[in-house]
Amino acid sequence: MSALLYTVLSFDNHDGTSKEYAFANLPMSARVIVRWGRAGLLRQSQVVDKATASQRVRQKLRKGYVYIDDRWMDDDGRECHQPDPPETVSLSMFARRSPKADSGPLIDLSKINTDEPDFSF
Repeated sequence: MSALLYTVLSFDNHDGTSKEYAFANLPMSARVIVRWGRAGLLRQSQVVDKATASQRVRQKLRKGYVYIDDRWMDDDGRECHQPDPPETVSLSMFARRSPKADSGPLIDLSKINTDEPDFSF
């Protein structure tokens, strides 16, 4: 995996320490990765379905967690910079190319008799 954009919730303990809970949708999936740990370093993680993640977020909010921000985190749960967008692929790379004039005659396959009925879609 690579860096993902997480929504981060925070809880301040009475002793002055803080803990955080974060979640991010996994690309191309119906699952969510949740991370938790002391503020700034969310090393523990688990992949869950969206219903479970939603239930856990509601529980955290009831306990007193508050929304902090959205931030990019790497696979180790450390804050990182937004990754560079992937290189775009030009559709022209996949465009049909017309045959060169000197490539010889084109064969019309529709003229071949196969004794089978022709179907057209």
